[in-house]
Amino acid sequence: MLLNRKRKDSKNKSDANFELTESLHNVISLFDMDNGLNLMDLFLRKSSYKNDTLKHGKCVGEDQFGNKYFYNPNYFVGRSRWIEYSNKTGWDYNASEIPPMWHAWIHYQTDSIPNTKEILKNRKPWMTEHTENKTGTIDNFLPYITSKDKIQEWKEIKK
Repeated sequence: MLLNRKRKDSKNKSDANFELTESLHNVISLFDMDNGLNLMDLFLRKSSYKNDTLKHGKCVGEDQFGNKYFYNPNYFVGRSRWIEYSNKTGWDYNASEIPPMWHAWIHYQTDSIPNTKEILKNRKPWMTEHTENKTGTIDNFLPYITSKDKIQEWKEIKK
């Protein structure tokens, strides 16, 4: 039992060391980009305060909503593609803001990077413009109610 506990502790320490090493590598890589780094960019990057990680990579595209998509092949699969949401949404960003073509790319369903010409070329007349999910907002969908109320409110009888 004691040996197993030591192994678990040593594994946790090695995981923590790996995460620290990876973070330091990311910071050093940021300094190597573009012959130096603007310190404000380091502290105000959306990738650090919205995604809780400091990542660097190549910007591969931008969608019609202003979201930017990044790729770094040195990261593990599942973490090598990410999105920086536009400033229009602020802190209320939502995964449903990603258009379908970019959704397929960011979730590794396809390796081809979508471009606007390809999207417009493959657009069918019956397709609607992509909109984010409005559930929980003032613009959410309210269906028309056709049934009668089953419960009536209590009305006080005044004497």
